[in-house]
Amino acid sequence: MTNNIDETKFLTTTSTLKNPLLADMLCKHLGTNVMLVLKANQLNILNQVFRPIFVGKLKEVTDEYALLEKVNIKMNQAPEFIFPTPLIIPLNQIAWYMPFDPDVRISLY
Repeated sequence: MTNNIDETKFLTTTSTLKNPLLADMLCKHLGTNVMLVLKANQLNILNQVFRPIFVGKLKEVTDEYALLEKVNIKMNQAPEFIFPTPLIIPLNQIAWYMPFDPDVRISLY
C-alpha cells in the first residue's frame, strides 16, 4: 500500500515572523501609546543591558512587525531614555502588550 504525498505542501514556505492574530489585535491600537514586553530576558543597546520593556507610539503594523516611534526604553540607568529613531519589533518576539501612558513611571525592580 502506497501513500500519495502532495509535494506542493512542502514547496511553499511560510515566514516564522508572521503572526496575523497579534497583528490584528495591535492594529486596534495604531496611533496610540503602547507598552511592549519582549520574550528575551535582557537586551543590549549602546552597551547598556536592560529588560526588554518598550513604550512608544504604535505607527505601523504588518503581519511580521510593529513600528514604534518616540520609544522610551525602560533602563535602570536612564529611565527616561527616548530612542532617537523608530524601532521595528518582530511580532514573534512580543511576549505581551498593553495600551500605556508614556508619562507613567514604573519600577523595574
